[in-house]
Amino acid sequence: MIFNLTRSDAEITQKTIERLESKSRYLDQKIKRIYNVDLNLPVYIKEIPRQIWGYMLYNNKGPEAIYLNSNVLKDNPDYVINHVLAHEFAHAVERKIYKRKNRSHGKEWKEICMTISDGTCDTYVNDQIVVKEKISSFFNN
Repeated sequence: MIFNLTRSDAEITQKTIERLESKSRYLDQKIKRIYNVDLNLPVYIKEIPRQIWGYMLYNNKGPEAIYLNSNVLKDNPDYVINHVLAHEFAHAVERKIYKRKNRSHGKEWKEICMTISDGTCDTYVNDQIVVKEKISSFFNN
């Protein structure tokens, strides 16, 4: 489920929310099928520092929620939906499976991320992909 916690000046379109919901459901189902892990995590859209595109919040019981940066989602919805969301889901799966603190972008995380994101996984934001997707969306709109 997607929860939009933004103010009106950082408005996220309904189309973007629907795409996020669809991708979240897809990732949840894929994770359950491959890893037998039922996450069903809420995804919150929130204003957070611009250099942070998303993060997975957890407590001592495991994954709790995923947060996405509202400003970068508004400016770069394709990248956030296609890359950042899977990146954060991979952190949740890793935490659920290994039940210990692994290196945040270690071998296990990378394998999970590559599997659930259909072979593309960036440890940090890939500026080249962001620029390519922005140019493509400009010409396709």
